[in-house]
Amino acid sequence: MSHGSFQAKGGGLRSDDSGTLISGGRERVTD
Repeated sequence: MSHGSFQAKGGGLRSDDSGTLISGGRERVTD
């Protein structure tokens, strides 16, 4: 985790520092 990068794993629901919602085991990386 650096420079605002965010990774979500599993079936949880989380948000990165930009407020993007990630769920269902999907994975997204933001710079």
